[in-house]
Amino acid sequence: MTPPAALNTPRPPRVLIVDDEAANLTALRSTLSQHGYETEGFVDPAEALASIKRGAFDLLLADLMMPGMSGVDLMRAAQERDPDLVGVIMTGEGTIATAVEAMRTGALDYILKPLKLSVVLPVLSRALTVRSLRIENAELTRSVRERTAELEVARAEAKFRLAMDAARMGEIAVDLRSEQVVHTPAFAKLLGYPADRRLSLAEIRECWHPEDRALIIQERDAAIASGAVSFETEYRIVWPDGTTKWLTGRGQIIRDASGRAIEANVIYMDITERKWVEEKQNLLLAELNHRVKNTLAAVQSIALLSRLDAPTPELFGQRFEARLAALAGAHDLLTRASWEGASLADAVSRTLAPYVQAGDGAKRITIEGPMVQLSPNAAVTLHMAFHELATNAAKYGALSASEGKLDVRWSIDRTSTPAMVEFVWTERGGPTVAPPRRRGFGLKLIEQGLERELDGAATVRFDPEGVVCLLRLPASAKVAPL
Repeated sequence: MTPPAALNTPRPPRVLIVDDEAANLTALRSTLSQHGYETEGFVDPAEALASIKRGAFDLLLADLMMPGMSGVDLMRAAQERDPDLVGVIMTGEGTIATAVEAMRTGALDYILKPLKLSVVLPVLSRALTVRSLRIENAELTRSVRERTAELEVARAEAKFRLAMDAARMGEIAVDLRSEQVVHTPAFAKLLGYPADRRLSLAEIRECWHPEDRALIIQERDAAIASGAVSFETEYRIVWPDGTTKWLTGRGQIIRDASGRAIEANVIYMDITERKWVEEKQNLLLAELNHRVKNTLAAVQSIALLSRLDAPTPELFGQRFEARLAALAGAHDLLTRASWEGASLADAVSRTLAPYVQAGDGAKRITIEGPMVQLSPNAAVTLHMAFHELATNAAKYGALSASEGKLDVRWSIDRTSTPAMVEFVWTERGGPTVAPPRRRGFGLKLIEQGLERELDGAATVRFDPEGVVCLLRLPASAKVAPL
């Protein structure tokens, strides 16, 4: 990797290396020399600091932990003597706290030990590029603002210390009097442009999302009018290809002696992914709230109807627990499908699974029909209805006798508009059936609940040969034949 020019001149960059491990120092100097760098090295931080007085360096590469003076302290002292000097810290600790402390004290980056050539060279190249941009922008802003050299260097230093990650963060400086703009390559990329694109203030404003423009202007004017020296902002932008992104920014307002705002410096970060996660979480919370309410309402209804349906407290407890178990089974079925619905075949098969697996149930029970997808609410309603039919069949009907048989079939009538799912539950071979003296919970759920929930028609016949349940369910978002 070829190092960038340090000062827009042909000369190689000069790197001051400070490491109390002599072997490491020698290896670094040799490696960097082979890649076009001029180097000077010291094991003693005090000697390194003295050398800055004798010659100009472009970059300081210092070990963090050294006897007598840490790399952070050395960098502070060195940058006081040469504000244009950029620094990179070497550390074996590898903690976020170490990196943050180094960044706060003026380092542009840090490298973990043991050193790897594939890491060292790109880090130094990036640091020297930032240094070159810093000097270039300092000269430009010095011309635009007509400031003294001392103020210009201090301002550039303050701005570029905030830049940490060019891939995710971008910086912009706006002269509020002339509306001239200086920005980093990363800022252009945040707006969907190539890194080498120089954007005008008008082009930047064109990227603002139309629905957010009024708010952006309002927040800007309020921050300037309030006398604030810092502000935060968050809004959407639209890339040239039409993609919508979210940016968050933290900035400083520079004011003259009279308090008038003359410049705004802002560092932006792309938070599109975070916003997507937040939106997804909000949708999930809303869906969870909806499901909990529906489940509580179902439990309340089951409890009330089971109490009315049961002649004794003991029977109430048995029936209530059985129906809650059926409701839990329906929820388990939907959970396995991420609550996106379930098929009619799954709803029937799950209800009858205990009877199919018992004895010769597989020979006595037939389940057959085309693919029909059910919405979550439709799946719960039909699962509860099938539970009532199966429970009665096991106690009094076909599944209570060794010779009894249960045939569950459905088909799709596509000649009608909308198409109809025709479902038939047929029991044969069990005890002789007599019509019930009154309509209990199960019958009401089938004849009234299914009609109300699925807009269909439901009939339960108590033929002497066995119970027959007929359902006609219109195709809809709730019941979708495939």
